[in-house]
Amino acid sequence: MRKKCTIVFKSGYTGPIICLSNWENTGYVPAIGEVFIPLNVNATLSPSFTLLVFYVRDDRETIADSQKILVEKCFNNKVNFQFKDAVKQPGTPTSIQVSSSPNSLCGIKVVDKSISLLDSSDQLTKDKIFDLIEDNDYSDFYSSDLCEQNKPQPGKKHIY
Repeated sequence: MRKKCTIVFKSGYTGPIICLSNWENTGYVPAIGEVFIPLNVNATLSPSFTLLVFYVRDDRETIADSQKILVEKCFNNKVNFQFKDAVKQPGTPTSIQVSSSPNSLCGIKVVDKSISLLDSSDQLTKDKIFDLIEDNDYSDFYSSDLCEQNKPQPGKKHIY
């Protein structure tokens, strides 16, 4: 029997939905089986995203599941930075070259190496930036009241 199965999936991180797509399998859909969903993973989904997949059966039952997927830490914009000369003597002038993707915001911080050897905690690294992003991910929140029985509803009088 040939049957159309529409599967809706959402991928995103904290905040907005990044991708909302419908994917239709027009081939045979077994009662139990697996479906392969094409998914374009890019830098906007880094360092992780939650994939929510659901479909509605003919009897109107909704079947859903989600999975947190880790993505290689990367940025949309690429930046290259280099000194004109490989080695320079202290006190002599030098120049630097910065190249980046269009619309990139680039900043340069110059600190004496002896200072960074003493305390490197203020160094901004790729890992520190992605740790900040992951700290704001509340998609794994679980309530102790799974049915949310005490959640106020608009227009309903609550007596406790």
